Amino acid sequence: MSSSRRGSPASETRASVVVAVVVVLIVVGLGGIYFVDPGVLGIQPAASPSNASNGTVGSNASVIDYTSSVDGHPLSYSMWYPPHYTASGTYTFLLFLHGVESTNVCSNVPTYAGGASMINAANAAGWLVGSLCTRVTDGWYVNSPSTGPEETDVLDAIAHEKNLTHVAAVYLVGMSMGSDGALSIATDHPSLFAGVGAVATCADFFEEAAYYLHAHAVLPPGFAQVAGTAPTVLPAPGSIGAGLEYHLSAFRFYPQNLSAVRIYVVAGGADQTCIDNTEYWPWMQANNTVLASSCVVASAEPTDCSTPIASLAGSHPGQFECRFVYEPLAPHTFDQLNGTDLVSFFQGNVAPGTYAASLGDTPSPDPSAVQA
Repeated sequence: MSSSRRGSPASETRASVVVAVVVVLIVVGLGGIYFVDPGVLGIQPAASPSNASNGTVGSNASVIDYTSSVDGHPLSYSMWYPPHYTASGTYTFLLFLHGVESTNVCSNVPTYAGGASMINAANAAGWLVGSLCTRVTDGWYVNSPSTGPEETDVLDAIAHEKNLTHVAAVYLVGMSMGSDGALSIATDHPSLFAGVGAVATCADFFEEAAYYLHAHAVLPPGFAQVAGTAPTVLPAPGSIGAGLEYHLSAFRFYPQNLSAVRIYVVAGGADQTCIDNTEYWPWMQANNTVLASSCVVASAEPTDCSTPIASLAGSHPGQFECRFVYEPLAPHTFDQLNGTDLVSFFQGNVAPGTYAASLGDTPSPDPSAVQA
Protein backbone atom coordinates (compact mmCIF):
# COMPACT_ATOMS: atom_id res chain seq x y z
CA MET A 1 0.00 0.00 0.00
CA SER A 2 1.03 3.56 -0.57
CA SER A 3 2.39 5.40 2.45
CA SER A 4 1.90 8.94 1.20
CA ARG A 5 0.46 11.68 3.34
CA ARG A 6 -0.42 15.05 1.83
CA GLY A 7 -0.96 18.31 3.65
CA SER A 8 -0.01 17.18 7.16
CA PRO A 9 0.34 20.01 9.67
CA ALA A 10 3.68 21.82 9.72
CA SER A 11 3.95 21.11 13.42
CA GLU A 12 4.31 17.42 12.61
CA THR A 13 8.10 17.58 12.39
CA ARG A 14 8.71 19.97 15.28
CA ALA A 15 6.22 19.24 18.04
CA SER A 16 7.81 17.73 21.12
CA VAL A 17 4.72 16.71 23.03
CA VAL A 18 3.60 13.12 22.61
CA VAL A 19 -0.18 13.07 22.49
CA ALA A 20 -2.07 9.98 23.58
CA VAL A 21 -5.03 9.52 21.27
CA VAL A 22 -7.55 6.89 20.30
CA VAL A 23 -8.53 6.11 16.69
CA VAL A 24 -12.15 6.49 15.79
CA LEU A 25 -13.58 5.12 12.57
CA ILE A 26 -16.82 6.77 11.59
CA VAL A 27 -19.13 5.77 8.84
CA VAL A 28 -21.67 8.41 7.97
CA GLY A 29 -24.24 8.87 5.26
CA LEU A 30 -23.92 12.43 4.10
CA GLY A 31 -27.03 13.93 2.59
CA GLY A 32 -28.09 10.59 1.20
CA ILE A 33 -31.81 10.99 1.60
CA TYR A 34 -31.84 14.33 -0.13
CA PHE A 35 -30.21 12.81 -3.21
CA VAL A 36 -32.20 9.58 -3.24
CA ASP A 37 -35.82 10.62 -3.52
CA PRO A 38 -36.67 14.01 -1.97
CA GLY A 39 -39.94 14.25 -3.86
CA VAL A 40 -41.19 10.95 -2.49
CA LEU A 41 -40.08 11.44 1.09
CA GLY A 42 -40.62 15.20 1.33
CA ILE A 43 -37.62 15.65 3.62
CA GLN A 44 -35.60 18.86 3.71
CA PRO A 45 -32.18 19.34 5.31
CA ALA A 46 -32.63 19.94 9.00
CA ALA A 47 -31.59 23.16 10.68
CA SER A 48 -28.36 23.02 12.65
CA PRO A 49 -28.94 22.37 16.36
CA SER A 50 -27.94 25.17 18.67
CA ASN A 51 -25.13 23.17 20.27
CA ALA A 52 -23.30 22.51 16.98
CA SER A 53 -20.20 24.39 15.91
CA ASN A 54 -20.85 24.02 12.19
CA GLY A 55 -18.15 25.24 9.82
CA THR A 56 -15.33 25.73 12.32
CA VAL A 57 -13.19 22.88 11.03
CA GLY A 58 -13.81 23.03 7.30
CA SER A 59 -10.53 24.15 5.78
CA ASN A 60 -7.88 22.10 7.57
CA ALA A 61 -8.51 18.63 6.12
CA SER A 62 -5.54 16.75 4.66
CA VAL A 63 -5.85 14.05 1.99
CA ILE A 64 -4.32 10.64 2.70
CA ASP A 65 -3.74 8.38 -0.33
CA TYR A 66 -3.63 4.59 -0.17
CA THR A 67 -4.27 1.66 -2.51
CA SER A 68 -6.49 -1.41 -2.36
CA SER A 69 -4.85 -4.62 -1.19
CA VAL A 70 -7.17 -6.50 -3.57
CA ASP A 71 -6.79 -4.79 -6.94
CA GLY A 72 -4.46 -1.81 -6.41
CA HIS A 73 -7.28 0.69 -6.95
CA PRO A 74 -6.24 4.21 -5.81
CA LEU A 75 -8.20 5.34 -2.75
CA SER A 76 -8.07 8.15 -0.21
CA TYR A 77 -9.55 9.56 2.95
CA SER A 78 -9.70 13.09 4.35
CA MET A 79 -8.14 13.65 7.77
CA TRP A 80 -8.64 16.25 10.47
CA TYR A 81 -5.78 16.46 12.99
CA PRO A 82 -5.98 17.42 16.66
CA PRO A 83 -4.06 20.37 18.09
CA HIS A 84 -0.37 19.65 18.74
CA TYR A 85 -0.38 16.63 16.44
CA THR A 86 3.02 14.99 16.04
CA ALA A 87 3.97 12.03 13.87
CA SER A 88 5.62 10.33 16.86
CA GLY A 89 2.48 10.44 18.99
CA THR A 90 -0.04 7.72 19.83
CA TYR A 91 -3.58 8.37 18.66
CA THR A 92 -7.16 7.26 18.51
CA PHE A 93 -8.41 7.27 14.91
CA LEU A 94 -11.88 8.25 13.77
CA LEU A 95 -12.60 7.14 10.20
CA PHE A 96 -15.87 8.32 8.72
CA LEU A 97 -17.79 6.34 6.07
CA HIS A 98 -20.44 8.33 4.22
CA GLY A 99 -23.92 7.32 3.10
CA VAL A 100 -25.46 7.55 -0.35
CA GLU A 101 -24.27 10.73 -2.05
CA SER A 102 -24.78 12.38 -5.41
CA THR A 103 -21.01 12.95 -5.66
CA ASN A 104 -18.20 11.02 -4.02
CA VAL A 105 -16.91 13.72 -1.67
CA CYS A 106 -15.17 12.81 1.57
CA SER A 107 -14.12 16.28 2.78
CA ASN A 108 -17.61 17.72 3.29
CA VAL A 109 -18.23 16.33 6.79
CA PRO A 110 -17.93 19.76 8.50
CA THR A 111 -20.70 21.20 6.31
CA TYR A 112 -23.18 19.24 8.43
CA ALA A 113 -23.79 20.33 12.01
CA GLY A 114 -23.52 16.73 13.21
CA GLY A 115 -20.26 16.27 11.34
CA ALA A 116 -18.75 19.50 12.60
CA SER A 117 -19.64 18.67 16.20
CA MET A 118 -18.15 15.21 15.80
CA ILE A 119 -14.84 16.47 14.38
CA ASN A 120 -14.57 19.26 16.94
CA ALA A 121 -15.25 16.92 19.88
CA ALA A 122 -12.89 14.21 18.61
CA ASN A 123 -10.07 16.65 17.80
CA ALA A 124 -10.51 18.28 21.21
CA ALA A 125 -10.04 14.83 22.75
CA GLY A 126 -6.80 14.47 20.78
CA TRP A 127 -8.21 12.05 18.20
CA LEU A 128 -7.61 11.85 14.49
CA VAL A 129 -10.77 12.00 12.36
CA GLY A 130 -10.83 10.45 8.90
CA SER A 131 -13.53 10.40 6.21
CA LEU A 132 -13.28 7.68 3.56
CA CYS A 133 -13.68 8.39 -0.15
CA THR A 134 -15.25 5.25 -1.59
CA ARG A 135 -15.07 3.71 -5.07
CA VAL A 136 -18.72 4.46 -5.77
CA THR A 137 -21.29 6.60 -4.00
CA ASP A 138 -23.65 3.75 -3.08
CA GLY A 139 -21.65 0.54 -2.63
CA TRP A 140 -22.96 -0.30 0.88
CA TYR A 141 -19.47 -1.13 2.22
CA VAL A 142 -19.65 -4.75 1.09
CA ASN A 143 -17.34 -6.81 -1.12
CA SER A 144 -19.29 -7.14 -4.38
CA PRO A 145 -18.30 -8.51 -7.80
CA SER A 146 -19.88 -5.47 -9.46
CA THR A 147 -18.93 -2.55 -7.21
CA GLY A 148 -15.64 -3.75 -5.77
CA PRO A 149 -14.18 -4.82 -2.39
CA GLU A 150 -15.55 -1.91 -0.37
CA GLU A 151 -15.50 -3.67 2.99
CA THR A 152 -11.85 -4.51 2.40
CA ASP A 153 -11.27 -0.88 1.39
CA VAL A 154 -12.38 0.16 4.89
CA LEU A 155 -10.06 -2.35 6.54
CA ASP A 156 -7.23 -1.27 4.23
CA ALA A 157 -7.72 2.37 5.28
CA ILE A 158 -7.36 1.40 8.93
CA ALA A 159 -4.27 -0.68 8.20
CA HIS A 160 -2.79 2.17 6.17
CA GLU A 161 -3.25 4.70 8.97
CA LYS A 162 -1.68 2.23 11.39
CA ASN A 163 1.35 2.14 9.11
CA LEU A 164 1.61 5.93 9.31
CA THR A 165 0.66 6.51 12.94
CA HIS A 166 0.75 4.57 16.19
CA VAL A 167 -2.94 3.83 16.71
CA ALA A 168 -4.15 2.89 20.18
CA ALA A 169 -7.80 2.23 19.34
CA VAL A 170 -10.28 2.47 16.47
CA TYR A 171 -13.95 3.48 16.58
CA LEU A 172 -16.25 2.79 13.66
CA VAL A 173 -19.31 5.04 13.31
CA GLY A 174 -21.70 5.62 10.41
CA MET A 175 -24.92 7.20 9.20
CA SER A 176 -27.65 5.82 6.92
CA MET A 177 -25.93 3.55 4.40
CA GLY A 178 -22.86 4.12 6.55
CA SER A 179 -24.67 2.77 9.59
CA ASP A 180 -25.23 -0.51 7.72
CA GLY A 181 -21.54 -0.58 6.88
CA ALA A 182 -20.32 0.36 10.34
CA LEU A 183 -22.52 -2.14 12.17
CA SER A 184 -21.84 -5.02 9.78
CA ILE A 185 -18.07 -4.47 9.63
CA ALA A 186 -17.73 -4.05 13.40
CA THR A 187 -19.92 -7.10 14.08
CA ASP A 188 -17.84 -9.20 11.67
CA HIS A 189 -14.47 -7.85 12.90
CA PRO A 190 -15.09 -6.92 16.56
CA SER A 191 -11.48 -7.34 17.64
CA LEU A 192 -10.48 -4.36 15.47
CA PHE A 193 -12.73 -1.85 17.21
CA ALA A 194 -13.12 -0.30 20.64
CA GLY A 195 -16.54 1.04 19.69
CA VAL A 196 -19.08 1.37 16.90
CA GLY A 197 -21.65 4.09 16.30
CA ALA A 198 -24.65 4.44 13.99
CA VAL A 199 -26.64 7.58 13.13
CA ALA A 200 -30.04 7.51 11.38
CA THR A 201 -29.64 3.82 11.98
CA CYS A 202 -30.53 0.99 9.63
CA ALA A 203 -29.71 -2.35 11.23
CA ASP A 204 -31.67 -4.95 9.22
CA PHE A 205 -31.18 -4.79 5.46
CA PHE A 206 -33.90 -7.36 4.74
CA GLU A 207 -36.44 -5.02 6.32
CA GLU A 208 -34.86 -1.99 4.64
CA ALA A 209 -35.18 -3.61 1.20
CA ALA A 210 -38.76 -4.71 1.89
CA TYR A 211 -39.70 -1.22 3.06
CA TYR A 212 -38.17 0.41 -0.02
CA LEU A 213 -40.08 -1.92 -2.32
CA HIS A 214 -43.28 -1.17 -0.39
CA ALA A 215 -42.79 2.63 -0.30
CA HIS A 216 -40.91 3.34 -3.54
CA ALA A 217 -41.23 0.18 -5.70
CA VAL A 218 -37.42 -0.12 -5.96
CA LEU A 219 -34.57 -1.52 -3.88
CA PRO A 220 -32.52 0.94 -1.78
CA PRO A 221 -30.22 3.21 -3.83
CA GLY A 222 -27.42 1.33 -5.56
CA PHE A 223 -28.21 -2.06 -4.05
CA ALA A 224 -29.49 -3.56 -7.30
CA GLN A 225 -26.07 -2.91 -8.83
CA VAL A 226 -24.24 -4.18 -5.73
CA ALA A 227 -26.35 -7.36 -5.60
CA GLY A 228 -26.76 -8.00 -9.31
CA THR A 229 -30.54 -7.89 -8.87
CA ALA A 230 -33.25 -6.12 -10.84
CA PRO A 231 -34.16 -2.83 -9.10
CA THR A 232 -37.76 -3.94 -8.40
CA VAL A 233 -37.12 -7.54 -7.27
CA LEU A 234 -35.84 -8.79 -3.92
CA PRO A 235 -32.64 -10.87 -4.19
CA ALA A 236 -33.53 -14.55 -4.50
CA PRO A 237 -32.66 -16.84 -1.57
CA GLY A 238 -29.17 -18.25 -2.03
CA SER A 239 -28.11 -15.47 -4.41
CA ILE A 240 -25.21 -13.08 -3.95
CA GLY A 241 -27.74 -10.38 -3.14
CA ALA A 242 -29.41 -12.41 -0.39
CA GLY A 243 -26.02 -13.15 1.11
CA LEU A 244 -25.16 -9.46 1.14
CA GLU A 245 -28.52 -8.66 2.76
CA TYR A 246 -27.69 -11.10 5.55
CA HIS A 247 -24.21 -9.63 5.86
CA LEU A 248 -25.64 -6.10 6.21
CA SER A 249 -28.03 -7.41 8.90
CA ALA A 250 -25.23 -8.71 11.13
CA PHE A 251 -26.21 -6.42 14.02
CA ARG A 252 -29.57 -8.17 14.18
CA PHE A 253 -28.54 -11.77 13.61
CA TYR A 254 -25.35 -12.08 15.68
CA PRO A 255 -25.02 -9.02 17.95
CA GLN A 256 -23.33 -11.20 20.59
CA ASN A 257 -20.07 -10.59 18.67
CA LEU A 258 -20.03 -7.05 20.08
CA SER A 259 -19.61 -8.08 23.71
CA ALA A 260 -16.43 -6.02 24.14
CA VAL A 261 -17.33 -3.15 21.79
CA ARG A 262 -19.01 0.06 23.00
CA ILE A 263 -22.14 0.74 20.93
CA TYR A 264 -23.67 4.16 20.21
CA VAL A 265 -26.95 4.35 18.27
CA VAL A 266 -29.08 7.37 17.26
CA ALA A 267 -32.52 7.00 15.64
CA GLY A 268 -35.29 9.40 14.65
CA GLY A 269 -39.03 8.91 14.99
CA ALA A 270 -39.69 10.95 11.85
CA ASP A 271 -37.06 9.10 9.81
CA GLN A 272 -38.80 7.77 6.70
CA THR A 273 -35.72 5.95 5.38
CA CYS A 274 -34.42 3.98 8.37
CA ILE A 275 -37.77 3.45 10.05
CA ASP A 276 -38.28 3.73 13.81
CA ASN A 277 -41.98 4.50 13.88
CA THR A 278 -44.74 1.97 13.27
CA GLU A 279 -46.79 4.64 11.49
CA TYR A 280 -44.43 4.07 8.54
CA TRP A 281 -43.53 0.37 8.79
CA PRO A 282 -44.08 -2.45 11.37
CA TRP A 283 -40.35 -3.12 11.85
CA MET A 284 -38.48 -0.36 13.71
CA GLN A 285 -34.84 -0.63 12.68
CA ALA A 286 -32.95 0.60 15.76
CA ASN A 287 -35.65 -0.11 18.33
CA ASN A 288 -35.96 -3.77 17.31
CA THR A 289 -32.20 -4.36 17.32
CA VAL A 290 -31.33 -2.38 20.45
CA LEU A 291 -34.37 -2.42 22.75
CA ALA A 292 -37.13 -4.94 22.07
CA SER A 293 -37.24 -8.29 20.31
CA SER A 294 -39.55 -8.65 17.34
CA CYS A 295 -40.59 -11.54 15.10
CA VAL A 296 -42.02 -9.23 12.43
CA VAL A 297 -40.20 -10.17 9.24
CA ALA A 298 -40.34 -9.40 5.55
CA SER A 299 -41.36 -12.17 3.16
CA ALA A 300 -37.80 -12.86 1.96
CA GLU A 301 -36.20 -12.49 5.41
CA PRO A 302 -35.05 -15.27 7.78
CA THR A 303 -37.75 -15.87 10.37
CA ASP A 304 -35.44 -15.60 13.41
CA CYS A 305 -36.69 -13.20 16.07
CA SER A 306 -34.32 -10.37 16.88
CA THR A 307 -31.99 -10.55 19.88
CA PRO A 308 -31.77 -6.93 21.04
CA ILE A 309 -28.69 -5.49 22.68
CA ALA A 310 -30.77 -4.65 25.77
CA SER A 311 -31.46 -8.37 26.33
CA LEU A 312 -27.79 -9.23 25.97
CA ALA A 313 -26.84 -6.42 28.33
CA GLY A 314 -29.33 -7.67 30.91
CA SER A 315 -28.04 -11.23 30.83
CA HIS A 316 -24.35 -10.29 30.60
CA PRO A 317 -23.79 -7.29 32.90
CA GLY A 318 -20.98 -5.02 31.80
CA GLN A 319 -20.37 -6.80 28.50
CA PHE A 320 -22.79 -4.98 26.17
CA GLU A 321 -22.53 -1.26 26.81
CA CYS A 322 -24.88 0.60 24.49
CA ARG A 323 -26.07 4.21 24.56
CA PHE A 324 -29.29 4.49 22.54
CA VAL A 325 -30.47 8.03 21.76
CA TYR A 326 -34.00 8.37 20.35
CA GLU A 327 -35.07 11.67 18.78
CA PRO A 328 -38.87 11.41 18.34
CA LEU A 329 -39.19 14.25 15.80
CA ALA A 330 -35.89 13.79 13.93
CA PRO A 331 -35.96 13.06 10.18
CA HIS A 332 -33.27 11.18 8.27
CA THR A 333 -30.27 13.47 8.73
CA PHE A 334 -26.65 13.44 9.89
CA ASP A 335 -27.66 16.23 12.26
CA GLN A 336 -29.25 13.65 14.56
CA LEU A 337 -25.71 13.28 15.90
CA ASN A 338 -24.44 15.16 18.91
CA GLY A 339 -20.70 14.71 18.44
CA THR A 340 -19.82 15.66 21.99
CA ASP A 341 -22.11 12.97 23.37
CA LEU A 342 -20.70 10.37 20.95
CA VAL A 343 -17.09 11.04 21.93
CA SER A 344 -17.95 11.28 25.64
CA PHE A 345 -19.56 7.83 25.53
CA PHE A 346 -16.62 6.30 23.71
CA GLN A 347 -14.34 7.80 26.36
CA GLY A 348 -16.49 6.30 29.13
CA ASN A 349 -17.56 9.70 30.48
CA VAL A 350 -21.32 9.22 29.97
CA ALA A 351 -23.32 6.12 30.76
CA PRO A 352 -24.97 3.49 28.59
CA GLY A 353 -28.76 3.28 28.60
CA THR A 354 -31.77 4.66 26.74
CA TYR A 355 -32.06 8.41 26.20
CA ALA A 356 -34.24 10.94 24.40
CA ALA A 357 -33.32 14.22 22.72
CA SER A 358 -34.50 16.79 20.25
CA LEU A 359 -32.56 16.98 16.98
CA GLY A 360 -28.83 16.93 17.78
CA ASP A 361 -29.25 18.17 21.35
CA THR A 362 -27.86 16.74 24.58
CA PRO A 363 -29.66 13.46 25.46
CA SER A 364 -31.51 12.98 28.74
CA PRO A 365 -32.67 9.70 30.30
CA ASP A 366 -36.25 9.18 29.16
CA PRO A 367 -37.02 5.61 28.07
CA SER A 368 -40.75 6.43 27.89
CA ALA A 369 -40.07 8.53 24.77
CA VAL A 370 -38.98 5.46 22.82
CA GLN A 371 -41.36 3.20 20.95
CA ALA A 372 -40.71 -0.43 21.75
